[in-house]
Amino acid sequence: FMVRPSETQPGTLALSVRVPNSFHPLGTTHYIITRLENGYQIKGFMKVHPSLTALITHHIIMPELLPVPLNIHRHNPSFSDMDHDYASLQDFTQLMRDLRLGEEEEAVYQ
Repeated sequence: FMVRPSETQPGTLALSVRVPNSFHPLGTTHYIITRLENGYQIKGFMKVHPSLTALITHHIIMPELLPVPLNIHRHNPSFSDMDHDYASLQDFTQLMRDLRLGEEEEAVYQ
């Protein structure tokens, strides 16, 4: 996925998501992200997130109305040389899984 300034709706962001060809023949679909007084929202979705990071993190874990969960652990060679933090982003998905496992184990013991 990629978040970028929208070309069609100035002042908003576009979320471009790679999807199965069975969902969209071009393999990519786009969503508008609007900035509200109290956070960020994907157009047509109900939930407002306090930050863009919170919106992305939420949709990594729970796709809701997106056709697929957002995925940041895939290697992108165009970023690996430019962004020194890219390796830590690759670890983010595993970190979130580990945190969720800890919550499940904690719930078992309560």
